[in-house]
Amino acid sequence: MRTTWMVAATMVAGVWLAGSPAVAQKSDADWLAQCKEQQGGQFRHCEVRPVALPGGGSLHVDARPNGGIAVTGWDQATVAGSARLQVQADSEAEARSIAGQVVIGSGSGTLRADGPPSRSGRSWSVSFALSAPRHSDVEIEALNGPVSISGISGHINATTTNGPMSLTELGGNVRARATNGPLTIVLGGTSWQGEGLDAETTNGPVSVAVPDGYSAQLEARTVNGPFRVDIPVTVQGDLSSSRARSINAPIGGGGAPIRVATTNGPVSINKR
Repeated sequence: MRTTWMVAATMVAGVWLAGSPAVAQKSDADWLAQCKEQQGGQFRHCEVRPVALPGGGSLHVDARPNGGIAVTGWDQATVAGSARLQVQADSEAEARSIAGQVVIGSGSGTLRADGPPSRSGRSWSVSFALSAPRHSDVEIEALNGPVSISGISGHINATTTNGPMSLTELGGNVRARATNGPLTIVLGGTSWQGEGLDAETTNGPVSVAVPDGYSAQLEARTVNGPFRVDIPVTVQGDLSSSRARSINAPIGGGGAPIRVATTNGPVSINKR
């Protein structure tokens, strides 16, 4: 028997959805102002450096160990944006000295920052805010930092260990993995253009926003956490139990696979 399934489970205090932010790009000026306001017991040096890369190839960005990455599609043929450097040290002179040793380059085809080793009382990090051609192959690596990709279609591979991940209006063949942090996905258009999406976090909530009339093969799963779907989904058999923790079914007219999963956290599929 074919039935239409709409499952709702109580979200944990509503915090999981409200606390699953998209990693929005701030302007360089806003970032600088916020960075300088966050002075603690140490001196903080904040600096923005321009980034410009030729288009036409794949974009590989490595923000490890402590930086984040935000990439947005635009209608230009090149990659441009900024590298945002912050240094913490015991004195202004030491912080500026450390900043002078941080080098940002794209040797071996990878955009990354290199600098002196961190130690007690001194540390540095570089985050990247970039615009890239809308049709680009992108590989992103972060360790302790957020990842955001928006408006790009291509072969996309993104990983972060500790930090939120946001994927907005993408296409192509996309694989994304986070370990500790929320995963937020916003679908665009009426269907996925390309091979599909495979996105997963281990410890964190998953939220998917689906436009009206969207068509795809939707697979969503959680092992430990509530599961909520508030869009119509047609499935084979009776799966109306609120204890359900997974779904694998077409939405709209079906289409490319959209797979999202978490091990420890809620899953929510919402109307956009």
